[in-house]
Amino acid sequence: MFDLREALLEAAREFPASPYLRHRDACVTFSEVGPALAQIASQLPPLGGRRVIILLPDGLSAALLHLECFSQGATIVPLSPFAPAAHVQYVLDRVQADLVFMTPMLHAKFAGLLRKTAVVLVGSGNPMSLQVRCALPLRDCGRQRSPVRAVFFTSGTTGKPKGVCLSESNLLSAAWINRTILGLDSSRRSLITVPMYDYYGVIQLYSHAVAKAACTFGESGQFPRSAFEAIDSQAISDIVLVPFTLKALLDYAQNSKCNECRETWRRVVYLASSSDQLSPELLRRAFALNPGLAIVNVYGLTEAGRACYRVIRDGSSLSTSIGNPSPTMKVWVDAPVGQSGEIVISGSTVMLGYLQDIINEEIHFAAVTDVRTADEGYVGDDGEIHLLGRKDHLMSLHGVKLHPSEIEFPVNQLSGVRDSLAQLHQDGQGNKTIVLDVVADRGSVEQNQILDLLRERVPRLFLPHVINFVDVIPRTEIGGKLIRPQH
Repeated sequence: MFDLREALLEAAREFPASPYLRHRDACVTFSEVGPALAQIASQLPPLGGRRVIILLPDGLSAALLHLECFSQGATIVPLSPFAPAAHVQYVLDRVQADLVFMTPMLHAKFAGLLRKTAVVLVGSGNPMSLQVRCALPLRDCGRQRSPVRAVFFTSGTTGKPKGVCLSESNLLSAAWINRTILGLDSSRRSLITVPMYDYYGVIQLYSHAVAKAACTFGESGQFPRSAFEAIDSQAISDIVLVPFTLKALLDYAQNSKCNECRETWRRVVYLASSSDQLSPELLRRAFALNPGLAIVNVYGLTEAGRACYRVIRDGSSLSTSIGNPSPTMKVWVDAPVGQSGEIVISGSTVMLGYLQDIINEEIHFAAVTDVRTADEGYVGDDGEIHLLGRKDHLMSLHGVKLHPSEIEFPVNQLSGVRDSLAQLHQDGQGNKTIVLDVVADRGSVEQNQILDLLRERVPRLFLPHVINFVDVIPRTEIGGKLIRPQH
């Protein structure tokens, strides 16, 4: 696909003074990357074949360490600095890390878990200072590089966290796809609001290197004012985000008393969104403030990233479509023609498999060739794949099944409706009915309008028995996904 170190050297030759990495007021140009990585390597034992955990907040140190560990052939295990101690212990036990990179403050927080693990304390200065602390001698580093170049652990919301094993080809293919579908080039400057301990964030680091584009890390939807200041001061052209962050930025821009934030938003050219579907309400708000915006909505999992994408512009039809497969990817619906079924992915970004064990220093995984996503979808008349939602959210009434999104999506397109949640309710006698919660501007929509619309869209069985107008519908803080009750 491409060689990351060669891509960085080429960028240094062609654009030596151009910024590559930014974090707040600090910047590393392409010509400065090589010396910075050499300075890091001079302070560390050889990393090839080692399993390293990077437990750091976003910043230049985290980005440069990712690049050096990857270039030397280590197996990288990114971990959130906000992870609870139980999760950190779980990951330590599973990967048997040779080194853990962390700040002195995080070391103090997790010291009790690290008595038998070598730690590299990462200083905050420039150049970066690294202090290796080994309670026990480091294991022999003469072993070959593992085919597993990264392990990302899932959130564990559906059980114990799974270790997703990815090869070098998986990671670089995802980076190449990301560059291709976003059209990244050396003129672009991206604000990356997803963290570097997330697969989505790491891919940005690599894809911007091969595109010779600049990327700024460390901003988020939790601090929208700071994000807008970065967009303005750094002439940001692209924002990489999730729906939660888009909502936070739009709320800030629309509620701001000055016009500067709205003017700043109008200068953004591209948005790349992932993690969940963008609601019609969010899209309307984004285009109302910036009609020239291009939004690239990307579908994929850590197990099979950058699988599908759809470019949305002002005036595009509002639908549940996730578009068409990305280059080198195959995505299909496992169901008879005209019916919905599970979305399945194969192609260059599909993981090696889930981590099973480490035996004699070799990482063992359950090999896969395709990924069954557990997402329900169908192929529309437009030939594109449409996402309904999780298979385990399907509602069943008298043997007929319907995904709640098939009720929610048309309701969300009604003028004045901001959000909705359909759910199956069972009373004390075992009778099941549909209850619909709706968030709407006061007086903008009535129950009869909603029912009239749904009579044309869903089987009569699934017409809401009760419609509640509520102030808010719960969503996850980061991804902005609906929190659906279990049934």
